[in-house]
Amino acid sequence: MDEDALRSLFERSGYVRRRDPERAARLGARYHKGYEVRLVLREGEEIDPVRRGLIRLGLRPGRPFRKHSRIVLPVYGREAVERFSPGTVDGGDGARGRGTARPTRRPRGSRPPDEVREHLLARLAARWRGVRVGPREAAERRRDIEEAVRAGVAAADVARALGLSRQRVSQILLEGTGERRGRG
Repeated sequence: MDEDALRSLFERSGYVRRRDPERAARLGARYHKGYEVRLVLREGEEIDPVRRGLIRLGLRPGRPFRKHSRIVLPVYGREAVERFSPGTVDGGDGARGRGTARPTRRPRGSRPPDEVREHLLARLAARWRGVRVGPREAAERRRDIEEAVRAGVAAADVARALGLSRQRVSQILLEGTGERRGRG
């Protein structure tokens, strides 16, 4: 697997975890977290070619693990973070906070042109409205919803297009971050 294929894999659903200097200073030797890129894979068959490609690039892949029914392949080191997400190590333009997986959002109140919005909603409705979604399809549906929301489409419009509640759309988006919405 070449570097472009690995980069597109990262852009599809990967994320960066990076060291928090404030927490490291406060906890000292008890703080073990370092720089890490996590590549989220769809199938187990992807592991070997991805690992070989990473090793060929001189990066250090870790042991794959399951997280929320997905396969995650960690890649350790500051070099990996710089290669996949430039600027996030030192808090540059690409940094989005403390290693969050949340997609970057458009400024509040900005909306895409109506034809773009309508196209995204029509594509979502054609592909997912009334479709029974299993675990494998759930990740694809979430990515499609994330794409529409990143483009500025309101979650309420997405919910209407899919025939779901706004709360369900929010829940689907949260499932992709590994967060859980608590009660109380």
